[in-house]
Amino acid sequence: MEQFYLILIGILAAGALLLLAWLKPDLAKKYWGYILAAAGAIGGVVFLIAQRKRPAPEPDPEIAAKEVQLREDLTKVHAEAEATIAVARTEEHAVQQEVEEIKAIPEEAERLRRLSELFNRTRRR
Repeated sequence: MEQFYLILIGILAAGALLLLAWLKPDLAKKYWGYILAAAGAIGGVVFLIAQRKRPAPEPDPEIAAKEVQLREDLTKVHAEAEATIAVARTEEHAVQQEVEEIKAIPEEAERLRRLSELFNRTRRR
């Protein structure tokens, strides 16, 4: 918000200088260098103040506690997800081995029956 006010002040000051040049053209012709220097100085001051670094605000203790709790919860959920993924990989590996065994069965009826059983066992509920 502070930057908005600074820019507004700069625009108003530049407008005042332009108004001075419009209403008093003789003064503007005589002191045009000073008017340009004043406009540049106002723009420079506004720019420098707008670029000034402000210290970071102190974190709210309640927000910091919630952040710590959130990090702990995320760590726990991530560990659970990794465990679930590991179980799913082992199950997938077991299914792949069973599929390879079923492919080796020469009888088509037996192969289709076993594939059907495998499908019914492994489909998502």
